[in-house]
Amino acid sequence: MYLELNRTKHQCHTLRARCFCLGDLWCGPEWLCNILEPYDWPHGFNVERVDWGRAIPEGEYPILVNYPSSKFGLVPLIDRVPGRTGILMHPGNTANDTRGCLIPGRYDGGFMVLRSRHYMEKVQRVLLDAHNRFEPVVLKVQNLFGYEKGLANSIGNSRPGSAILGR
Repeated sequence: MYLELNRTKHQCHTLRARCFCLGDLWCGPEWLCNILEPYDWPHGFNVERVDWGRAIPEGEYPILVNYPSSKFGLVPLIDRVPGRTGILMHPGNTANDTRGCLIPGRYDGGFMVLRSRHYMEKVQRVLLDAHNRFEPVVLKVQNLFGYEKGLANSIGNSRPGSAILGR
């Protein structure tokens, strides 16, 4: 089973010097949630925290469905990311709630996602269904910033070509 993370927005909160990407997580034609994830700091921000968080490079990565986390319980682990380990998908609200992990939720503008636990459970149900069918799960990460029409105004509009088709 493939999950697609289509990143459609990136921005920095200059007061807190925390940058993040936002995207849509899809399973086939079904929109699952928005994903918030930190990324590298631009030059001029707090350089002491440069390694605090960076976005996962574009590519395809296997997901371990039930990875035991001491802080979050059983959560998905994104595996085989070059130069990175321990990238989880777990509940949170802002980029400050993670050091490089993926946070599911519903983007409602500003610098956070809402209802993260609800959407985490939704994603886990999909992953567990595939796991119970002995089906491997792969996360495909891609940047679609060129398709952006305003994520805050068009949640779930990050399918390639959807901006062109007006969906």
